Amino acid sequence: MCAALFHRERTGEPTIVDSSLLAQAMWSIAPSICAADFFDIDGIPGAPPGLAINPLVNRYKTMDGRWIQLVFLQPDKFWAGFCERMGMPELATDERFVPSSNLIANAAAATEIFAKTFAGQDLAHWRKVLESEPGVWGALATPRETLNDPQVEPNGYVVKNVDDYGEEYRIVVAPVQFNETPPLPARAPEHGQHTEEILLELGVEWDDIAKAKDLNSIL
Repeated sequence: MCAALFHRERTGEPTIVDSSLLAQAMWSIAPSICAADFFDIDGIPGAPPGLAINPLVNRYKTMDGRWIQLVFLQPDKFWAGFCERMGMPELATDERFVPSSNLIANAAAATEIFAKTFAGQDLAHWRKVLESEPGVWGALATPRETLNDPQVEPNGYVVKNVDDYGEEYRIVVAPVQFNETPPLPARAPEHGQHTEEILLELGVEWDDIAKAKDLNSIL
């Protein structure tokens, strides 16, 4: 937004700013998405989940190695129904976890219970169990799945690039586009590729550059 406002201030012309949650999420894990495409893997393994203050805002691993993210920001509102769906109705009135202040105080115990429960069944099972859950939850997509999401290429969230050897690969672009125009792909410079150009721009003479090269002071 600041860039668009600056552009308008300097040129007098408005700019369309486009972004999305998907674009932002892809940008945040761009290295893993690019690795999934380049090396034909699901993605770079992530760190295990930490101990969340609220066990209902955490991710849990299923039996088949997938992850389910819960985002129940109001534990008291969703606790009883969630426990029943998970097959543990006795937890709905367990004083360790009710009210939410007790749940937070005993977060480690609740997290351990849910982690073991989710690990006992695969993702397909939990999708069916939670399909009527009113709280916010979702299965975490792998980087490979994200790369092939039907919204990605039409919106220009990834673009094709070509390296010096003619090999084509896809990269994640910046999560903000201006005037519905995705950025042009380009590769990073080789190590020391622009040393001479930069030194010449700074006024260094060719003879001095050559001496520095002979001394291995520059590339």
